[in-house]
Amino acid sequence: KYDIVYDRDLVGEIWMQRPGIVPSEIYELDLGVTGEPSEAKLKRARERMGDADYMLVTKLEDIAWLYNMRGRDIENTPVFYGFALISKSEDILYVMDDHEKVGAFNGPGCVKGYHEVIDDVKKLRDCSVILDEESISFYMAKAFDSSVDKRYRKSIVEEMKTIKNETEIAATRKAHIRDGAAV
Repeated sequence: KYDIVYDRDLVGEIWMQRPGIVPSEIYELDLGVTGEPSEAKLKRARERMGDADYMLVTKLEDIAWLYNMRGRDIENTPVFYGFALISKSEDILYVMDDHEKVGAFNGPGCVKGYHEVIDDVKKLRDCSVILDEESISFYMAKAFDSSVDKRYRKSIVEEMKTIKNETEIAATRKAHIRDGAAV
């Protein structure tokens, strides 16, 4: 029998001069680009949750799309480091950035610091939570109390993103034209 150690940063223990993560500034996308306010996207996501009490969104692209926000935390990908915990009545967006500034944006019901997600997840009891089977980390999945019914499935938000609205289609066309002209 083997025990898996998942709550230690082994690289951090030997890489003494490891640079810290410096988050970029998060910015909102205009409704003229997204075609749908984040409140409407959250409502649709809640409808797709069925009888589950919560959904933890861990895929950065899904979080950025759901909240109509972007960042530059990862090179060549307009996302920011974060998590989203969504219930039937509220949502919490966890970010590394200035969460007070992000909280002033339209969309997130509550904004907290990035590392607070683990504490909040550990507090959940006697409920059900949907987890993205493709992006949830082992550490995050293990953080839930044993009384929590963890429901692994494909990302609800990713499924929602597959159907584009007219504004998203028009923006995609414009981007392809600009990209083609640049080549």
